[in-house]
Amino acid sequence: MDGAVSEFVEKIGRYFEQQGLARSTGRVLGLLMLADEPLSLDTISQRLDISKASVSLGTRVLEAGQMVDRVTKRGDRRTYYQLAVEAWPRLFRQKNKTMNYLADLAAEGRRLVDGDSKAAVRLQLMEDFTRYLGDELDKALSQWPERQRAKERG
Repeated sequence: MDGAVSEFVEKIGRYFEQQGLARSTGRVLGLLMLADEPLSLDTISQRLDISKASVSLGTRVLEAGQMVDRVTKRGDRRTYYQLAVEAWPRLFRQKNKTMNYLADLAAEGRRLVDGDSKAAVRLQLMEDFTRYLGDELDKALSQWPERQRAKERG
């Protein structure tokens, strides 16, 4: 990989590491983001200079998160991976579920404290904020397909 590509892949790896994934998994995702064709485990391993076991684990994690798709090629027994077309909407739908859960936890916590307490006020703000973000994200995700179609039409 050339320097700019390598740096991009590393940045993606570091970003997803901050999100709780292994850096190597993020690097696999970064490489697949730049690939025009599906890549095999061997190719990913060679390009990233990481073990095939790390690549295999990373692709399984990404596949479970619906970020990558597994593909095959006729006459070839190897498995290939490519970035899923719907990777980003899928990721943010999952993040929205997490946000809604956080809002539910805030509501639960609020029920455990005195209704006039500072803690109740903070928990209410937390619930209101996360529900608002969730609602706005729901709107954006529902508008996304039409926005993309309009963009494709020109």
